[in-house]
Amino acid sequence: MKPTSLKLIALILSLAVLLQGCKVYYKNPVSLDKAVQEATSVKVTTNYDDVMLFKKVLLKDGKYFGLKSLKRSSENILLTEGSIKKIKLYNGTMTGILNTVIIPGAIIGLFLSSFSFQF
Repeated sequence: MKPTSLKLIALILSLAVLLQGCKVYYKNPVSLDKAVQEATSVKVTTNYDDVMLFKKVLLKDGKYFGLKSLKRSSENILLTEGSIKKIKLYNGTMTGILNTVIIPGAIIGLFLSSFSFQF
């Protein structure tokens, strides 16, 4: 195989991996009530700096739960206000822009810069 075709395969695989795993969250933290109201994906940071990702936050019987999706089921994890440092909401607009413009552009730029052009 030519080195050029190997670089192209590497570029395509890099794009596929990066487009699958990027999610952007808003910079400003919100309250548990706002997270329930928005019903979107959230990133919860605990007082011990553990990061938990939830599909959404639910309010049942006056208690807050984070809905964690598993392969074939989902699990509700109890969230207490005293153990949470911050909650950030998922930013779908920036995720779309990042996944469709910025990451592919950066990878293509790196790919093109690896060639030596002579004029």
